[in-house]
Amino acid sequence: MFLLHFRIVFAALILLPFAARAQAQQPRPPERVIINFIAPVTTDTVNMLINIVNNQVRNGTKKITIVVSSSGGDPSAAFAAYNYLRNVEAEITTFNGGTVDSAAMFIFCAGKFRYSLPSPSRFLMHALSQSYDSFGAY
Repeated sequence: MFLLHFRIVFAALILLPFAARAQAQQPRPPERVIINFIAPVTTDTVNMLINIVNNQVRNGTKKITIVVSSSGGDPSAAFAAYNYLRNVEAEITTFNGGTVDSAAMFIFCAGKFRYSLPSPSRFLMHALSQSYDSFGAY
């Protein structure tokens, strides 16, 4: 019986340093992740952006920078991206990577901190309009 306990303790003492070393080598999440959003604002591109941000937050990333360069697109998708990015667990910083037009402004404005290059950067803001056909049935 003594010999059995001795073997268990001896095995634990031998394997303990290896287990501690394996835990110590677990990769830590990066301090900051940079995501490039260089695409038109569509439902598909916004879904991909949200999936990438979700994966980074699940991995433990606390700071995310999104570089935006887009000619705009779907306002509904842009509102969805804005609402999601404003309420995500990580600190979102946005950066104008050249052109932020129309619906892309919502993604740019979702950042807690917003930066832009001084001279080659461009912003385009305009009113959103909706017209209804007076003869159609809604």
